[in-house]
Amino acid sequence: MNLMQKNTRKQGDVGIGRAIAYFTGLGHSVSIPLTESQRYDLIVDDGEQLSRIEVKTTRYKRDGAYNVLLSTQGGNQSWKGTIKKFSKEHADYVFVVVDDDTQYLLPSELVDGKGAIRLGSKYAQYMV
Repeated sequence: MNLMQKNTRKQGDVGIGRAIAYFTGLGHSVSIPLTESQRYDLIVDDGEQLSRIEVKTTRYKRDGAYNVLLSTQGGNQSWKGTIKKFSKEHADYVFVVVDDDTQYLLPSELVDGKGAIRLGSKYAQYMV
């Protein structure tokens, strides 16, 4: 896969598509929220429970490991410098797609309150 898109919206579309393919490949039902005001990107039904999934993508690699921005920063010209860190209250899992096509499914407790993470060996067990 190539996340090298001209804009971050297109890069995000690639990530959402990969997440949908992953979960439907497992036989799960996937729903997309009707609006963009939710703090998650997908709802996954595995037949026993519903899970809220936040999807993140990254191309940024430093010292051999990909770095993933988990926080939300602004989005319009009136932005006043507020950064919202990821919260487990808003999603149950974070599905991450990196530029080399590696994918991770991280439990929200693992990344709660963090603005970013470095996908080194600590997260290898969460590769899917």
